[in-house]
Amino acid sequence: TAEFVSLADRLPPAFRESLDLHDVLAVGETVYFAGEENILRWREGRFTVIPCPTPPRTRGARLHRVGDTVYAAAPGRGLCRIVDDRLEEISTDPVFRDRVIILLEPNAGGVGGSGGLTALTASHGFFRFAGGRVTPLAAEANRWLAGKTIWRALRLRDGSLAVIFSAVSGDGGMRFDAAGRYAGVIDQTLGLYLREF
Repeated sequence: TAEFVSLADRLPPAFRESLDLHDVLAVGETVYFAGEENILRWREGRFTVIPCPTPPRTRGARLHRVGDTVYAAAPGRGLCRIVDDRLEEISTDPVFRDRVIILLEPNAGGVGGSGGLTALTASHGFFRFAGGRVTPLAAEANRWLAGKTIWRALRLRDGSLAVIFSAVSGDGGMRFDAAGRYAGVIDQTLGLYLREF
């Protein structure tokens, strides 16, 4: 049975009065919380503060799990991985520094081929990061996502990808198969309720 347990009284004193969190990621027994200035790590009954300042109104770092590694990506910073109690920058490429990264996953032979990482940005499609280089992917999905602002993306158990977006033409979602080919819409025609973004 699940139960709610508040961690508010365990926050470091500097964070008890005001704390805006914009992303949360659980990895085993560890939970990461990201705000505009810091990442808080909850492990073994205590919080650790990992400084991660980001420009105002960028909503802080987005957290991504790839295997057992936790990455932090935020506009104004390069791509970092969390190592112990610090951020280790692994790329300062403009794709990571200047864009919002919605999804980060291993290149496992799907959209990005094998080796390295695949990144889906909020407004510029898919990129591959391998051997220290970032290159655009010639993925069919990029054509379908052009002109849309991606809010969330989720790789499903069958390897397909669900993407939720907003666009001038309307809000909605799309599905792509494991190889990155268009597989259909996610919208009211499927009986789903989609609120305006």
